[in-house]
Amino acid sequence: MSKETEAFDGAEETRADQMPYRFDVSRWAPYVVKAAIALGVIYLVAKVVPKATPLAAGLCWAVLSAVVAIGIAYPYIIRKLINRHEYEPGGRLSQLNDGRIVRLTISFVAAAVLVAGLLFEITKWGAAEWAISVLAIPVFLGCYLLVWRILKKEIREQFRIARTIQVARIATAALLCILYIAVLALAPADTFANATEAFLASANPFEGSPSTLLCEGGKLAALVNGVFAYMMSAVAQASFKAYIVWKVLIAASTFYSISAVMGLCALEASEVRSEFTSIDRITDKNAPLVKRFVGVALLLPLCLTALFVVADGKAAQVAQTQEYTAVDQYIRNQVGLTVCVIDGKTYDYAAVQDFLKRLDADSLSLSEEAAAELTPLINEAFDQRIDNVDVYLDWYYSLSADYECLGHLVDSTVEDFMADQLEASLSEGVDDTQLNERVAYWAEQAEALEAAAHEELAAYEVDVPEWLIQTKQDIDMEAFNTSFNRTERLEDMGVRLTAAGVSAVVINHVVAKKLVSKLSKKLAAKLGISSAEKIASLGFTAAGPLGVVVKIGADVATTVVLDSVFLTLDEKLHRDEYKQEIIAGIEDQRAEMLALVGGTA
Repeated sequence: MSKETEAFDGAEETRADQMPYRFDVSRWAPYVVKAAIALGVIYLVAKVVPKATPLAAGLCWAVLSAVVAIGIAYPYIIRKLINRHEYEPGGRLSQLNDGRIVRLTISFVAAAVLVAGLLFEITKWGAAEWAISVLAIPVFLGCYLLVWRILKKEIREQFRIARTIQVARIATAALLCILYIAVLALAPADTFANATEAFLASANPFEGSPSTLLCEGGKLAALVNGVFAYMMSAVAQASFKAYIVWKVLIAASTFYSISAVMGLCALEASEVRSEFTSIDRITDKNAPLVKRFVGVALLLPLCLTALFVVADGKAAQVAQTQEYTAVDQYIRNQVGLTVCVIDGKTYDYAAVQDFLKRLDADSLSLSEEAAAELTPLINEAFDQRIDNVDVYLDWYYSLSADYECLGHLVDSTVEDFMADQLEASLSEGVDDTQLNERVAYWAEQAEALEAAAHEELAAYEVDVPEWLIQTKQDIDMEAFNTSFNRTERLEDMGVRLTAAGVSAVVINHVVAKKLVSKLSKKLAAKLGISSAEKIASLGFTAAGPLGVVVKIGADVATTVVLDSVFLTLDEKLHRDEYKQEIIAGIEDQRAEMLALVGGTA
């Protein structure tokens, strides 16, 4: 071994011995401080970048890329020491080996890609992800000390720091992924019906960003995340383990970037400085920096910033001159969102179409089940009332009914009196409890179905920018009306019966069409008045209402026998006709109630 090599090895051993595997507060306290500051800066960048100007966003990207690149490049630059012992000093290969431009450039490009992914990920992070990134500080320290101890007897001293950082970086990223798995295991897997739904659910922190590139990139990231989310949704339903693998693969590059930053923070200033000095003096803390190496390290982020600003400006010009940008058009083609508009609100057309089919089937099933149960109950209730029509007519063609009606005619309450009597007669012996209970039950079911339908329809409302809508389709509102008409008929029936009951529903109908006119004609004939209008005029004679009462009383007192004969004759002539009129009124109401449930007599 040459003296130069021995001197170099000795210098490296002296420097490496200053990095023991045992924890030394004075050695690692600066690392913790630098790492905490670095994470704080990354957190601020995550909050600032979505609203930053193109220049500010480009600078953030470039600076973070430069920092990560230095951490990535260090192990590969130190490996040049191996080649140094292989090449003859002063030779062409030795001169190439002494260079940094290629490795610094490759490291910077790789870092720029990693940081770009990092920026799009950390802007969507929640508390759990940030907590994992904070744990990277102690995790990396533990990995470093453990790897150092293992490699102490395996790697030569001059290469041990670089290799330790390289391995600790990978180990830290792996452990962070394991922590991420634990977080995922505690959270339910996302489920999506289709890729469009997954895209709409994907967060896009860069929406509305002043930077056109970030805005467009955010859209693409949302599309990619949406597609992956949909794929993972399908995978999660089949295999939760596969779902975890998908999620971890997506997060791995981000955690590796965090680990690379931790690796850089673990380096001392002299070790970072060695990346920009000559190989011959790499162990000399006072060795001058090679200007072209430093120039490249400064030029790369400046070029990236300038490139970003120029590209953003071009993208902004294109966006202003076209209805849809290339990204917009690509996403429109991939997502293929077709919508419909209902009452001024935008809905997912495919989802609404499927919803209408299910709503039609559910409302039809409900209507048929209600009709099957309620039809016989309704028919039974109305049949019993038709049987009781004779009970009412027996009372109606009696002297007592005549006199009672005449008495109520004087104070204008005859219609209410006759309605009460008709209700009592038709409902005699009829129990509507079961019918009312079942009508109330089916009305509640109809109301619940309608409420659930409105709630589900609201879930299909989409709040998307106009550029994302590919086509607008008309919706068949008749399908809505048909389904909701079924439920509304049951609800209407429930309201009517709950408020008044079957008897009142029938009697109100009959009274309005039959009872009053028949009663007026009958009483007018008894009093010798030719029309119902003369009955009303009795209350406005010179004698007033008292004269009417005296006249009625005199007629009743002197013509009881004749009145009985008149009733008998009237009954023989008109009872059957009046009975059919009442039955016809009841049948009309039966048909109306059966129509509400879709049944038949």
